[in-house]
Amino acid sequence: MSGAASGISLLANAVNQNTICYPADSEQGISVHFFRVDQTEASTLTGEELADLIRAAEKGEFMDEPVDRLAQGPSYIELGGWIGSQQIALQLLGLGTILKIWQVITPKTLSIEGKQADDMAGNGFVMLAPVTDSPLFTKVIEE
Repeated sequence: MSGAASGISLLANAVNQNTICYPADSEQGISVHFFRVDQTEASTLTGEELADLIRAAEKGEFMDEPVDRLAQGPSYIELGGWIGSQQIALQLLGLGTILKIWQVITPKTLSIEGKQADDMAGNGFVMLAPVTDSPLFTKVIEE
């Protein structure tokens, strides 16, 4: 395994170990449409640490994801190709929102619900929205 591959593995493992998923109709956590994501009680992962893990993981499992691409708002489908799993990509979107690195955009953000929302989400309309005044987001894309 190359150093680059271990960077993406470290990121995927950190996301998986520091998040818990709840059903979509739960009130807990951040909605990523298909389910909700929260940081585990035992997690001590900070936004700084997650930003460092992201920066170290530009080389992905199936495709690379230059960190400046994050400023363009990739979907969970694209992030899934990078991190190796669409589920972990969704967890990353939720965790990054919790740690105030970015926001997650879902159909519900646009007040779209029901079948239309499900169709949109299934086609990739669950994505990262840059928070350009966030020091942590700036750290991810500029350092």
